[in-house]
Amino acid sequence: MFTHNTLVSGFIVIKDAKVDAALFEANHLIGEAEWKKGYSEDKCKQTRAIFKKHGAAFVTKLSGPLLGVSTKENKDSSGNTYQKVRITLGNDIVSLEVDTELCQRLLPKLEAVAEMGAGTEISISAFPVKEERNGRQFVNHTASVKAEGKEVKGQSHFKEAAAASSAAVSAMKSAGIKSRDALEAARQAAKVQYFWELAERIAQMFPVESKEDAPSPLFVKTLKRISDVDASKLDDAQIWVDSHFTGNELALLTEAIYRRRDALEAA
Repeated sequence: MFTHNTLVSGFIVIKDAKVDAALFEANHLIGEAEWKKGYSEDKCKQTRAIFKKHGAAFVTKLSGPLLGVSTKENKDSSGNTYQKVRITLGNDIVSLEVDTELCQRLLPKLEAVAEMGAGTEISISAFPVKEERNGRQFVNHTASVKAEGKEVKGQSHFKEAAAASSAAVSAMKSAGIKSRDALEAARQAAKVQYFWELAERIAQMFPVESKEDAPSPLFVKTLKRISDVDASKLDDAQIWVDSHFTGNELALLTEAIYRRRDALEAA
C-alpha cells in the first residue's frame, strides 16, 4: 500500500522498514518544526538523499486500471480518527488522508475517471505548486491524472466546499459562538466532511465486490493488455476474454475492449 509524502514529494510504501528508517532520519535531521511546515525544495533534496542512502524506494507516478475508490476511518490509541481515501490501481492501493490538499484535488479527477467506467487505465502523479492566499505564499501538492494517455480535468468542488464551510461558520455565529479558533475548526471540519462525502459518492460508482471477489492477477494483467492492443487484435481479445472470465470481470473487460476500440477509431 502506498501513500504520498510531501517532503520526499512522491509516493512511498506504508510500513516498509527501509522507508520508515529513512523518514526517521530525515525527520531528525530536518527538525520537527521544519518537518511540520511541509515541502520545500531544499528539504525535498535532503529527504531524497536520505532515502537513497537507506535504499528506500519512492515513485513520482503510479499507474494501473482504476478498479475502485473506498473510504476508511482509522483510530489510534489516543482515540484520534483519521479519514482515509483508498484508491485501487490494479494490484496497488494508494491511501490518502482526506484532509490533505492533494486528496481534495485528486478526488474530482477520480470522479471523472469513474464516469468512464471501472477498469480505465490511468496514471496518477503529484507535484508541488506555489500559491498565494491572503498575501501569504504556500506550497501545495496537486494531482495530475491521465486516462489512457490524456489529461483528466475533473470538475472542481472547491466552491461547493467553501459554501459548506461558510454555512457551518454562520450556524456557529448564530449560536453565539465567536471564538476565532472554534470558527476556524468548524470551517475546516465542514470542508473535510464535504470531500469525505464526495469520496463516498465516488466509491458508489464502482461495482461492489467482496474480499473474495477481489480482482484476480489474470484479470489485472488482461486489463492492462487491452489498453495496449491494436485494433486488429480486439476481436481475438474479446473471444479470449469470453472463454476465460465470467460475471463482473467479464463485463468489465468487455467494456474495456469497447472503450479501446472507440479510442482507436477516434485517434
